[in-house]
Amino acid sequence: MKGNEYMGLRYSERSLISFFISINECLGQKYYYYTDNQSRNKFNLNVKAGYGIYSNAVGNSSGSYRTEMNRTVYGNGINLGTEAEFTLGFNRSKWSLAGGINYSYSKGNDSIARVSCSDIEVPVGVRHYFYLWNSSSIFIDFFLGIHFPLTSEVHYYNNYSSFVDPLTLSRNETITNVSIGAGYAFQKFFVTMQYHTARNLLDGYVSWYANQSAVTLSIGRKFF
Repeated sequence: MKGNEYMGLRYSERSLISFFISINECLGQKYYYYTDNQSRNKFNLNVKAGYGIYSNAVGNSSGSYRTEMNRTVYGNGINLGTEAEFTLGFNRSKWSLAGGINYSYSKGNDSIARVSCSDIEVPVGVRHYFYLWNSSSIFIDFFLGIHFPLTSEVHYYNNYSSFVDPLTLSRNETITNVSIGAGYAFQKFFVTMQYHTARNLLDGYVSWYANQSAVTLSIGRKFF
């Protein structure tokens, strides 16, 4: 065993195991290497709440209306949700499958238009963990979201539109989009940030559109 191995020693499982193996081999002693089988299936129920910044690109693609009606309206909102997470029993339980149900509400307006939306989302996806120390980890995830609108409205103010009622999406419509995220978990608590790709809040219209994307920050707790 060389003296410079002490200098390169790190406080990690791989480095410490290699160090003690080298010591035993240098002394010519017989040793045993015991490992804890961490690859096991596990179920968690997670609850979370968060805040989001929303971008709504609204307008009409027919060219029949004033060009300033094609614009981006920014807003904010809240989200609440529950999630069932099933950790897969391989690769040291670094992978999991997750699905849940979320409620979200957002609202934004400027001098020309107002956009509001509330819906129920059913996300399903996959998550990968990078374990650190002291029961902490960072993770990344990818989800497909299926949205069931409760209210989805775009309302132009009177000097820009002859509409008395706002443009709305029927509750019979469903919308899909994807989200990618990253977060940090410590014991039973976690914080996560997600980017949600655009979904058209006026999907039932031929030329009207309201493409909403969002960045959300949520905190939560794991149960079970």
